[in-house]
Amino acid sequence: MQHLEDWSASLVAVSGRSPSTATRYARAIGKMAERLGTDPSVIERSDLNRYVKELYAEGYSSSSRAVTLNAIKGFFSYLATCALIAQNPALHLDTPRVYRREMPTLTKGEIDRLIYEGGEGLLPASSPIELRNRVLLYTMYILGLRISEPGRLRLDDVEWDTDSLVFTVLIREAKAARADKRMTLDRPGSRLLGMYLQGTRAAIMAMPKRSSRKAPRPPLFPGAGGGPLSSSAVGAIFRQRVAASGIDRRGRRVTPHILRHSIATHLLAAGWSERAVQEWMRHRSLETTALYMHVDTSQFAAKLARAHPLGPRRRSPNLQSAAGELVRELTGRGRDPDPTIN
Repeated sequence: MQHLEDWSASLVAVSGRSPSTATRYARAIGKMAERLGTDPSVIERSDLNRYVKELYAEGYSSSSRAVTLNAIKGFFSYLATCALIAQNPALHLDTPRVYRREMPTLTKGEIDRLIYEGGEGLLPASSPIELRNRVLLYTMYILGLRISEPGRLRLDDVEWDTDSLVFTVLIREAKAARADKRMTLDRPGSRLLGMYLQGTRAAIMAMPKRSSRKAPRPPLFPGAGGGPLSSSAVGAIFRQRVAASGIDRRGRRVTPHILRHSIATHLLAAGWSERAVQEWMRHRSLETTALYMHVDTSQFAAKLARAHPLGPRRRSPNLQSAAGELVRELTGRGRDPDPTIN
């Protein structure tokens, strides 16, 4: 199909997609055309709706469905832009609504235990590895880092902000934002990071100098071999801390990504606007941020305790009757007559 080949080429040359992504998109469109048994340029909206629903019914993974949906929207947008079809059948095409599980989060107390108490019995708080793990988890939580992002941080990505007296961290190639983003740590995190940087920079200065002209940029969180922590290493540290801090896993899927869920929920509970949380979390869509609006249910217990729907109704005081009673008491009106008086 010539149209499909031209579109695939434009994804690389015009849209800047990688060749592998263009190949996956083209393969998805070819599979759809084979399933529907017709040329993609003559497919109607009803055909697309039926095909997308079949992907859900057949149990395709969420990543496969996302690739297919993006490919469909991109391909038909290309055909409409090039005036190869009269109207775009994939315009506003949406996926079927599926059951969404509750987003797991940690409480603020559990976050505190994970960061500060998880090392007890394992390593002293003064050890370099224990300090690194505390800074790692605190940074992942407060900045909402994904599991792949700590390993990409470099030592020179950290800068001191003289105005606010805190550290800032440059997150390179943030996933959803598709851009570098400089984030600001809070005061407790900056104190932890400052302690950690003193030892880290001293260790780097003590390392033998390399003869190469361009020295490698040292990682902010180095592993055992001196290289950056991998995603699997970050996951192992997190699991070890969860087990050591005694956090209850029942009813929750406790993974490193729960730190990202938790900070978004805690920021909204603290009064941050959705737009501010979207910017902080580097969400591309405000709809993603809105998912966290329904997570924090901790305030419901206090509300039920104050006003239970089946509890007794509180009677408001009758101020007028109370005032009248006071007037009668002071003036003597309304009292029973003295039987001794004629």
